[in-house]
Amino acid sequence: MIKKPIHLEIPTKVRIIEDFCQHKNLWHNITPNKGEAKSGCIDAAKRRFRLGKYGIALRDELKSYIGKIENSGSTKYIVIHCRGDKHVNDKKVGFHLNGKFKRIFEKEIVNKFGLSKGLVNPINMYLSNTSEPILQVFDSSLTTIQQPPYTLMTNASHFNWGIEFKPNELISVIENVKILDIVDTPFNEKEQTIGILTGNAPLSGSHLWHLINEKIKDELKNDFCGDISLPMVFIKSSPAMGLSMQLDIRENDTWSCIKNGISDLCNFGVDMLCIACNTSQYFNAKIEDICSENGVEYLSIPEIAKNYLVENNIFEFDFIGIDYVVDFEKWSGFKNFFSAFNIYLPTDADTKEIIKIAYDYKQKGILGSSILKLREIINDCTKTNNILIALTELSILNYNQKKKKRSNKQIIDSLELLADEITRKYLFGY
Repeated sequence: MIKKPIHLEIPTKVRIIEDFCQHKNLWHNITPNKGEAKSGCIDAAKRRFRLGKYGIALRDELKSYIGKIENSGSTKYIVIHCRGDKHVNDKKVGFHLNGKFKRIFEKEIVNKFGLSKGLVNPINMYLSNTSEPILQVFDSSLTTIQQPPYTLMTNASHFNWGIEFKPNELISVIENVKILDIVDTPFNEKEQTIGILTGNAPLSGSHLWHLINEKIKDELKNDFCGDISLPMVFIKSSPAMGLSMQLDIRENDTWSCIKNGISDLCNFGVDMLCIACNTSQYFNAKIEDICSENGVEYLSIPEIAKNYLVENNIFEFDFIGIDYVVDFEKWSGFKNFFSAFNIYLPTDADTKEIIKIAYDYKQKGILGSSILKLREIINDCTKTNNILIALTELSILNYNQKKKKRSNKQIIDSLELLADEITRKYLFGY
């Protein structure tokens, strides 16, 4: 059944598309657009209706062309299909089909097929009344599952209507088809999966996950499509991660926990892996070795922080964390990355207060007194205007402050830097 507002009548051409899908037993969903989709794929993608929202990702809009392939004095019409965010390489098309490919203009499309340029789709081209079947070439990216809901959309032979379909199903019932690599840029076939090891404290991992989701939503803006725009995430929360709070006397047990945790995440098939803990960065080299052996990218908080500071020309800052994280003699995983900076570390007395805030959070959650103490340390016990926080409990407390503008000092949160890095890699691949 076509779900539609009562006041809209379904045009005859749309009913033909619907009848074809029903006859072929194809999964489909025909819906009215938000106005006429006449101005190309970018405009059409914004007008499509899917999963309760107007607007789909451009990669999920089907782009279709009609052209001619010239070979040994003969000329045949062909139809080209690719994702809306890709560009067809005409030379690739010609190479694969042993001829020269030329796109045709709208006047010829109308005269030959009775279609406007923006109304070409695989179904009406398959049903077109021509003397011989028209070859339809689908770029290989169309047959590769990328992200939920695993569907594409295109026009339903009408500028006011769109159809959602599963590409592999549709291609399987259309004759005279070729699936070829015909676009300029390679297609990233695999959805990037994220692995997060947490447990010190457990909410460090869930807070990081929350930050990632919020940043993806903010980055995509109007292209955000709810649940289906968000990444697949595996989180392992291990209680033994809390042992890292006494790293000097529990080093072996802490490493055993971390080793098992990252090995499990690698076995889940994640593409990139991180630890929502600054103390655990002490084991960076060992972690990278295991990830490398499994073909997984490890995201090191110290390295990410270093790159951010250099890119923003910050070479002098205060560094806040528990005693192990600020111990540049032995235990800090940051010490090898921060040699080029002028760093101010907390005093022993301030470090004790910082540790107390962390334990209070573990026992009692977010306390107003802890937030006030954090503000006091930042405002009164630091020497620069740039404060790098490397303690996940402080990251959570800082995030939950209702009045964050009580200081002119810039707080740089290591957990938020990690979320920024993951978001960029997930959305843009770098």
